[in-house]
Amino acid sequence: MPTSGQLLPTATPTYQGTLTSGDRTLTLTSTRTTYPDGGWQLLGNPYPAPLNYARVDAADRAGLEGAIYVYQSTSQYLGRYRTYVNGIGNPVLPLGQGFFARVAAGQSSATMTFRNSQRLTVPSGTSFLRPAADARSLVQLTLQDASLSLADEAYVHFEQGATTAFEPAFDAEKLANPTGLNLATRPASGQPLSIDGQPALDASPRVVPLAVGVPAPGVYTLMASQLLNLSAVPVYLRDAQLGTLTDLRQQPTHRFTVATAAPGAARFELVFAPRQVLATGPAALAEQVALYPNPARAQATIELPASLRRQPVAATLLDALGRVVRQQVLPAGRPAHTLPLADIATGVYSLRLTTEAGTVVKKLVVE
Repeated sequence: MPTSGQLLPTATPTYQGTLTSGDRTLTLTSTRTTYPDGGWQLLGNPYPAPLNYARVDAADRAGLEGAIYVYQSTSQYLGRYRTYVNGIGNPVLPLGQGFFARVAAGQSSATMTFRNSQRLTVPSGTSFLRPAADARSLVQLTLQDASLSLADEAYVHFEQGATTAFEPAFDAEKLANPTGLNLATRPASGQPLSIDGQPALDASPRVVPLAVGVPAPGVYTLMASQLLNLSAVPVYLRDAQLGTLTDLRQQPTHRFTVATAAPGAARFELVFAPRQVLATGPAALAEQVALYPNPARAQATIELPASLRRQPVAATLLDALGRVVRQQVLPAGRPAHTLPLADIATGVYSLRLTTEAGTVVKKLVVE
């Protein structure tokens, strides 16, 4: 897997020589035909100006996959990869910026042609997603730690011609960040993706498994940073460990606790489907309620979806023998409520929530 160094924040680069202008063609060789993990190429913007990789035609990168990968510093010694492919992500390569590209599977060589027409000649921000006129459906997810000092992103987009298999024109692989915080989709092919191109959405339910990696136990957040051009298609985040199904339109942020540095390969999924297709009755209602951390110690947090916030909710904590050990009323209108546990003995409990839509029961472990 590629890695890249970085300049210290106080370093000032010095450039010597003739400024590059005009076409520059590179011939690239690859061992990928005999070494499946090969094919990676470390390239660089050759011009004294930013380069917009979105202007690189397929003919100018013959034999290369469509994605590029840029290692971006986030602090003096840490950073993360940002990715671009097919109009998704940030395609701008600043002056002197290096980037990784990959020779396509089955190819032993490729060519990369840089042209003046790919350069940016007017001021342009480098943090944009895609052209505003793009009508593709897209979900952008962001994973953050509790201090907000670490973050990672993944994209899922839908368009005609894409499939659920890896395709160099639509997908970008996930390169692991040295921070240990990593977010990707987890397709059936097994290769995690930072940008996942999917077939266009239709009336059928669609499930996209996620791969979440964290550097240490603690509290983390998954957030829907962008929900674009999805029309009336509902988008949910399923947390299999908590048994919740969060409507990302109504509640775009999902906080969760990780007891070990491995949250579980199958814990999270994106679900695109009407709720009545997913489930009905008390089980579906329970999936909308989040209870964390679980196991808990001094306190736990109860998060209610918008549909259960219109009226006060009676919360009752029962022990393994069915005895009531705590009761409280959760006021209407608030999404999150604190359940004190400092005086509760260790053990397994049931939290019963009496709502206008029915009774919800969640298991809670107190340590």
